[in-house]
Amino acid sequence: MGKSVTIFGVSLESQIKAEILDKFEACLDGSEQKIVVTPNSEMLLLARINNKFRDALNNAAIRLVDGFGPVFMARLLYGVRLKRYPGVDAVGDIITLAARKNKKVFLLGGNEAVLEKLIAKW
Repeated sequence: MGKSVTIFGVSLESQIKAEILDKFEACLDGSEQKIVVTPNSEMLLLARINNKFRDALNNAAIRLVDGFGPVFMARLLYGVRLKRYPGVDAVGDIITLAARKNKKVFLLGGNEAVLEKLIAKW
């Protein structure tokens, strides 16, 4: 497990991709729904002023570091180098694992263009 930091009340952890894939697999093997979030700069700023949103991020089964803002802030504030695992990459990995296990994935967010790309790819 990597180093952990808290930015605007949201706990973020630097993990290698293999560890994250193991967590994805464990989530898919369980019988309960799990939430994966990909906090970026805008989400962290919102979490700073919105307690419910911050709690939702912190209660997610997996929090991935998405974007350079959180990476930069962790480096600047704590001297910690977080590893990015962008949501776009995570979605592909989750869908691939879910397909192998015949599991369903629900995606929230994005727009029509993102949806069309996902449909075309998967």
